[in-house]
Amino acid sequence: MKVSEFMRVDVVTAGPDMNVADVASQMIRSHVSGMPVVDGSNKIVGVVTEGDLLRRAESGTEHHRPRWLQIFIGSAGLADEYIKSHALKVKDVMTSDVVAINSDESLDTAVDLMEKRRIKRLPVTKDGKLIGILSRADVLAAFVYKARAAKPSAAKDGDIRAAILDAFEKENWLRGDRLSVVVRNGAVELYGTVISESERKALVVMAERTNGVKAVSDKLTYVDPIALTPVM
Repeated sequence: MKVSEFMRVDVVTAGPDMNVADVASQMIRSHVSGMPVVDGSNKIVGVVTEGDLLRRAESGTEHHRPRWLQIFIGSAGLADEYIKSHALKVKDVMTSDVVAINSDESLDTAVDLMEKRRIKRLPVTKDGKLIGILSRADVLAAFVYKARAAKPSAAKDGDIRAAILDAFEKENWLRGDRLSVVVRNGAVELYGTVISESERKALVVMAERTNGVKAVSDKLTYVDPIALTPVM
């Protein structure tokens, strides 16, 4: 699935010369926690978020550093803090290091970026210009869409068993030779040994996800992994 399939195109943006208070008001009205900042040609030059506006002189929340800490921060660092808490224009408080994604990229790539950079939304670009935004909520929408589209259909018991065994085989952390599967009228019984409760749950989940499965009965047995280790 591509980013372009699930991004939102109704993006609320800010300009670099806009007043900070006006942008904060727009965030509140639009129920968003961040806005891309674009120039006159709709190219992204930054992002302004609630986090950029938390430490403000107007609200009395600017940093009040003790003298000893000011020495360690240095004059340049203190000047940066002053700008962040007192500047009137967006360009002086926004984050310039923008993480964006091309509309043709996959959702998997987008999620990787969100996780690595610890961000909740990604501006989406095409030919260098902003065309949309992808948030974590949009990724959830993609999951719901696919989950509802995957309607279970009737399947033969033999096909169900083969599909489950194939799923076991694909996971290299799993010892499929310790497991057996019985299927009767779509009801699955799992036999064999597991070395952790997490492994047990994962096996049940694999079976439940298989097309045609109506129920899963866990008849697996826990075995201490130390007992499985051969003595040399």
